[in-house]
Amino acid sequence: LNRSATVSISKTSGLAGIAYWLNQNYRLTGENQLTKQDPIVVYLKEWVDAQYEDGRQTFMSNKEIEDEVMAYVRSHEMKGLK
Repeated sequence: LNRSATVSISKTSGLAGIAYWLNQNYRLTGENQLTKQDPIVVYLKEWVDAQYEDGRQTFMSNKEIEDEVMAYVRSHEMKGLK
């Protein structure tokens, strides 16, 4: 079909799945691609885990994840990090 596989984020998503989701949804390639060790990936994994620990049962929507990515980026820009 000439398309990349898609990933949904849920309680079983690991760091690799979250990194893959970010790379695919933000079209990151080459040296810009994120890995499992990138701080934003680790942060999102912790955020996702907390959502399910609080009783969530459904997959995360792309919008929810995008909103959390933007919150992370804004918070780090305020601290002078990029």
